[in-house]
Amino acid sequence: GPLDADEAGRLALASDPSGAVFGIWQAADGAAAGVTGRPGTPAWNELTTFETTNVAKFYETVFGYDEDAVVSADLDYVTLRLDGRPVTGVHGLGNALPRDQGPYWTTYFTVADTDDAVDQVLHLGGQVLGGPRDTEHGRVATVADPEGARFALVRKTG
Repeated sequence: GPLDADEAGRLALASDPSGAVFGIWQAADGAAAGVTGRPGTPAWNELTTFETTNVAKFYETVFGYDEDAVVSADLDYVTLRLDGRPVTGVHGLGNALPRDQGPYWTTYFTVADTDDAVDQVLHLGGQVLGGPRDTEHGRVATVADPEGARFALVRKTG
């Protein structure tokens, strides 16, 4: 791309320096703003990669994000913010990230009930990769569709 997506806008696919593939979307003038907080809508995006320092700088430069790093000897994590609002996370796993898998993005989708959504994934031929489990952000499960594309489900609390 960039490619036109009918009357909705334009899109492009790219990869960052670590090899993680991501998409860029530009809504057409007058198109509805992104809907959030309702079942089926994206709640969060998170990059799992080898390390955060260089790749976070890439996204900061391309999209104008500000970096909010977790200072910890045990965790390599950066939250990227735009106008003070958290927009995505970057999680560095170092050598714990399998080389054959490489860096990848996970989109977390809002659901009304995580356990029911997991049952639907299984019923439709998908698989559960992790969870469901309770976290500080809500009840989360990592799943894959029948073709193996991974994503996460989250029922937000509060």
